[in-house]
Amino acid sequence: RVIDFYNHMTTRMQPAEEAKLLEDLPATLRIQIAVALNERYLSRLPMFANADARSVALLALVLAQRTYLPNELVLVEGSFNDSLHFTRSGLLQVFVHLQEGNRPALWALDNAKTSDRHSHDRKS
Repeated sequence: RVIDFYNHMTTRMQPAEEAKLLEDLPATLRIQIAVALNERYLSRLPMFANADARSVALLALVLAQRTYLPNELVLVEGSFNDSLHFTRSGLLQVFVHLQEGNRPALWALDNAKTSDRHSHDRKS
């Protein structure tokens, strides 16, 4: 019932308003909602398959949703990053320079369709 109420309340809210709604709730309820909304997604990730429920709950509590525009850079190779990113849906392209031949490689992650990783060489 609580999740149904939360979904009803956030249907027309902007992400900042959703975050404010969660902030105003008691910590125990905030944790329960965060876990319920993110637990199924997190449990599908191999790195969390054997994690205990408390660890998943803590991680679910600090997850923040980001939406990126097409062709927007999420991370740049060699730059400082203090976050761990998960692609929940959509297409993510990863370009890196390889030592062999110095050709960029492309990994395309398409969670909208198969959640499989495809590897391709791309000519410069």
